[in-house]
Amino acid sequence: MKKTISLILRGIPIGISLTLPGVSGGTIALVLGIYDRLIHAIKKVNLWFLIPIFLGGVIGVWAGSGFITYFLETYESPTIAFLLGLVLFSVKVTVKEAGRYNYKGLVAIAVGIIVAVILWNASKDDVARGTVTNLQLFFAGFISSIAMILPGVSGATLLIMLGLYGGVLEAVQHFNIIVLIMYGSGAVLGLFSFSWILSYLLNNYRAVTMMTLTGLIIGSARAVVPQSIGIFELIAFALGGSLIMVLSNEKVREILRKLAS
Repeated sequence: MKKTISLILRGIPIGISLTLPGVSGGTIALVLGIYDRLIHAIKKVNLWFLIPIFLGGVIGVWAGSGFITYFLETYESPTIAFLLGLVLFSVKVTVKEAGRYNYKGLVAIAVGIIVAVILWNASKDDVARGTVTNLQLFFAGFISSIAMILPGVSGATLLIMLGLYGGVLEAVQHFNIIVLIMYGSGAVLGLFSFSWILSYLLNNYRAVTMMTLTGLIIGSARAVVPQSIGIFELIAFALGGSLIMVLSNEKVREILRKLAS
């Protein structure tokens, strides 16, 4: 019972991180000292480990989405600037994870940016008209589940790239069952699929994979540019970037890992 409660409590910050662009659920799992066990549990379908993490994650997602939704409705422009800081500064993490740089990396970044722009342009009109399909929601869940597996990659950033970030947050807050089922089903399938696919890609094409993800992040940033830029937006942008810099610092991670153990 004590172990189950501990896993639920660790799932909460992972869930919160899934609602924040630039903050990776995989990174938080790494900080909490359960990343390796989480990946192993996903591969082996260890429900005794996964269900408590999932329950904590649901609590975290609900709390995080409420927090972000409130600030978007009350302080829209500074909040968007904060999200932009989270997104852009998270590039530091993926570039560092790539380890080495060459022309292939630059090509991979360019491909990632192009894909992000294409996906954003393809989805933004549907989002504006309120005609996002169940298939799009399923695909969004499938893609964003990568954040639970790969440290440094944010599921919320990928949702922004797909133009579905605000819609999913609103669905969580209003308990839109259809949206949550479609998105959740895609996320579950993505978790079990990506755990094998990413293991292969990272073991064989780590640098190119991380650089492609870097391009996706850069390309998605256009979706969170504030309409006006003033002192509050600049401060919010700096705060978002600072949060990523702190969370990506190895010494800070070690301190948090010790506190969580």
